[in-house]
Amino acid sequence: MSDMSDKDLYQDLLNAREKAEEDIYFQSHDQELIAQIRRRIAHAEERRKLADAAHTDDSEIIDVLDQLGYTAETLPVLFLMPIIAKLWESGEIDARKRKAIEDLADSHGMPRGSEAFNRLGSLLTEKPRKELLEVNLLAAKALMVSLPENERKSAEDDILSLSKTLAKAGRGLFGLEQIPKLAQASIEQFFEDIGLKTDDKL
Repeated sequence: MSDMSDKDLYQDLLNAREKAEEDIYFQSHDQELIAQIRRRIAHAEERRKLADAAHTDDSEIIDVLDQLGYTAETLPVLFLMPIIAKLWESGEIDARKRKAIEDLADSHGMPRGSEAFNRLGSLLTEKPRKELLEVNLLAAKALMVSLPENERKSAEDDILSLSKTLAKAGRGLFGLEQIPKLAQASIEQFFEDIGLKTDDKL
């Protein structure tokens, strides 16, 4: 006959249940800790790629770009911000203007369906808050100033090339006539703000 009483059996069951719950808790905690570590490693890698794409090791600039949601893939959108901000400042960006800019992006390294193209599309579809546009412009200017001279010259050329293509797309097309003037004004202001001048006319 067993010496174990009903009370002892009940206590053993309680102990076993507590142990099982404790194991489940620690297993869940360990899994969450591992997931956090993996997220941090992935985020650090994304920041490294962003720094490489931006050609800068300035951690403060990378912090700002990261907080604004830029990645190595979406960074090209940053240098369209002067034109995007100027277009919103002038009024609404209608479907024809949006298409002109999207076609430009598609042919300049931001293919349809890419992360950069989708980010651009969201900026053209719904007007960002004024403060957000201003922060993006400041980030673009800060990044330009931080670049080594050869990289900065390359970035300047890219911005001018994009602006010229956009201006050309707007000439002679009903509803897009204001684009060349706005593109010129936005780029001149952008370069002036960072202490550069361009005599290039769009």
